[in-house]
Amino acid sequence: MEIQIHIDRAGQRYGPYSLADAKQYLSEGTLLSTDSAWHDGLADWIPLAQVEGIAEGSGHYSKPPPPSPRSSSAAGPRPVPAYAEEQQKCKLVLILGILLTLSALLPVYNPAGGMMGSSASSFMFPTFMFEGKPGMAIVQAILPLILGITLCSIAYTTRAIARSIVLLSLGGVSLIIRLVASSNSGFGELDDDAVGQLGGEIFANEIRFDGQFAAGTMIFFVGWTCLLMGAGTRYYRPANKLAFILAVVGGGFLCLFWFIPDNGLPLVQVFKSFKDSVLLGFGMLAWMLMVIAGSVLSFVNLPSRPANTAHRLARLSAFLVMGSLLVLAAFVMLAPIASAPEMVKMGDRFKMAFMLFTFLLTMGVSVFGQLLLLPLGGMDLFTGRTDR
Repeated sequence: MEIQIHIDRAGQRYGPYSLADAKQYLSEGTLLSTDSAWHDGLADWIPLAQVEGIAEGSGHYSKPPPPSPRSSSAAGPRPVPAYAEEQQKCKLVLILGILLTLSALLPVYNPAGGMMGSSASSFMFPTFMFEGKPGMAIVQAILPLILGITLCSIAYTTRAIARSIVLLSLGGVSLIIRLVASSNSGFGELDDDAVGQLGGEIFANEIRFDGQFAAGTMIFFVGWTCLLMGAGTRYYRPANKLAFILAVVGGGFLCLFWFIPDNGLPLVQVFKSFKDSVLLGFGMLAWMLMVIAGSVLSFVNLPSRPANTAHRLARLSAFLVMGSLLVLAAFVMLAPIASAPEMVKMGDRFKMAFMLFTFLLTMGVSVFGQLLLLPLGGMDLFTGRTDR
């Protein structure tokens, strides 16, 4: 198959061109021997003069390169070379697999016995606490371990379309099990009475606040999945119009989420949370603003934008939406230190913060990782099908 050469000049992308066309434009001076060039099989961009089959030339710039009839390809120019793209995808799957595996193996600190001067605090492993749990709850508890091991095994052994099918299948199974299994499995083993000594209302609001948004959970999930899937696809294929539509739909759902009533509007609950804890309030406010900002970027990142600009905006949009949950988790972890009653000793406050930290490393990372399965699988599928 004849190579198709992409050209980069000062951040602007042109082509792709056939080898014959590139040689002709080089001889005419429309292309320069110093222009960066890339084609399938190259690990990185190289000077055009170094492309095999291109004669050394010295053309002088006169006008931008004319579009090639082949430049209307649905795939468009690649901001990331094919080899580097495949390596990045494999690494993402491996990292996600490692995180899910660790989330199932790490312990949660239980300060219940160590409150108010006692030294009987302990660690527990929620994944392996099976006693008294129904079968589906046990499946849900060990699911992150199964998913993590599976992802690690396919990271560098499965490619392109097959890998995306595995990721989408795992994401679908995870979603079904979460819908069926009982909520809060494992974490409920903590002694709520003892935890309440540090301020039960604060604890309830910080850990279980998501229950207030039960009616909007599916809307948030659909928005999260569509936006990350679309933004991830446009990170590798900036000109993909279907990915743009998908990201816009996702952003719309994420904005709509804040106005879906369930025990009050989520938008209102964000500001009400300041009454319980200032840090928690700031965390939820940052979460909301980052999600909305990521959604707005998906709206304005039109397919007509230059490839490099669309590539950067897609990455920023995804980072804002994903990072919003990490920022929220950080504020949730710190809130008990500042919000506990004055009678509570500083040592007990740090125990509560450490408990939340270990909880977020296990349950939080597990949920976060499973939420990324469908977007990652969809992105892998769209980029693979676009190339075909």
